[in-house]
Amino acid sequence: MNNSIDPKPFVIKAYGKSELAMRYCPDVDPHVAANRLRRWIVQTKGLLPALQQTGYNRHAHFFTPLQVSIIVSLLGEPPD
Repeated sequence: MNNSIDPKPFVIKAYGKSELAMRYCPDVDPHVAANRLRRWIVQTKGLLPALQQTGYNRHAHFFTPLQVSIIVSLLGEPPD
C-alpha cells in the first residue's frame, strides 16, 4: 500500500509575491524568500524586462498569471 501523498502540481495563477517566493524557497522565512525571489528576478537575464513589459511593479503585492508564467519559463517550476 502506497501511503505517499501526491504533491499538488504547480498551477499558473495569480500569486502573492511572498506566496510564490515560498513555493521556491519553502525552508526559509517568508521575508527571506521574497528577497531571494526579488534578487533572482533582477539577476536572471531577460526576466526583469519581460516582467516590466507586463506592467510589473516591484511594489505590487501580487504577480499576475502572465507574470507567473514568465517567471516559471525562466526559473523553472518551483519544487514540490
